[in-house]
Amino acid sequence: MRRGTIGFDRSVGVVLGVVLVLLGLLGIGWWQGVLLRRVPRAADAGRSAASGLDGAVGASWWPLVAGIVGLVLAVLGIIWLLRHAASRGVRRYRLSGTGKTGSLTANHGALLAAACADLTDSRGIRSASGSMSQEGGGLIADLRVTADPGADLSAVGGDIDRTVGDLARALDDPTVSYRARLSVARRRKLPA
Repeated sequence: MRRGTIGFDRSVGVVLGVVLVLLGLLGIGWWQGVLLRRVPRAADAGRSAASGLDGAVGASWWPLVAGIVGLVLAVLGIIWLLRHAASRGVRRYRLSGTGKTGSLTANHGALLAAACADLTDSRGIRSASGSMSQEGGGLIADLRVTADPGADLSAVGGDIDRTVGDLARALDDPTVSYRARLSVARRRKLPA
């Protein structure tokens, strides 16, 4: 999925979750009688055109049903928000050769930190950091690299390719891809 699609999905998910929670709270408020004290009754404002709805709302069972539906909607809204707020970060990465129990796992954070430290040792690269995420069924290393102003950018790109290749071999996953954000420092680093 592209980033715009993911952002739209998350935005719609949050809006729907909030709407569900608000509808749930509205139903619970009706059940508790709080809503009836705050909102004038339809009879006070004039007769409603939908007399069937007016009769159902005035029935003795309505507040209980509104409360139960409200509670269900509020719980669904909270679950919806929690599901859509989950990060795409990788928690545990199962290594190939692992059985169904998944007992062989990799600490991707330590691997990525070592890869970034190795990348920082490369000529022309001042700093490197990153994170791992799971997108579209594949593992993605999101790297942030700062290069010196006089660095050969093609050599920096080659070093990044080499580092991600080493990371893919360490994880035994040739499908690892990466996204690198390269920034160039404003000033040369002064010798120590």
